[in-house]
Amino acid sequence: MMRPTLSILLILLVLITPVTAAILTTPPMVTAGGREFSCTVVNVTELPVGLEVELRGTDGSVLLESGSVLLEPGGTFRLFAGGSGLLHCRFIVGASRKSVRAAAALAEGSSANTMAIVPAQ
Repeated sequence: MMRPTLSILLILLVLITPVTAAILTTPPMVTAGGREFSCTVVNVTELPVGLEVELRGTDGSVLLESGSVLLEPGGTFRLFAGGSGLLHCRFIVGASRKSVRAAAALAEGSSANTMAIVPAQ
């Protein structure tokens, strides 16, 4: 049986341990009219993962954001937009960076043919 003091210390340790988020970003990709830019993430664990996805512009400003997403095991989430410019993705993951696979993709808008994919790191 655990002594009360030790139990309290363990509980306090759990409560004060900071929760750190893993942040993954993709390299920027140049897009032009008629093309679709997307940020895609998949949960590769057996537990749900909380995350946020941001599509960012040339100056780092957030152009589009997902808000909080709870991604089930094996689940995929995609955020996409048309337009032009130098864009990149930012993934804020409430778990280890090894818990997800994430990438940015550029596709032809009318045919949806993928032109390029870059992984997030």
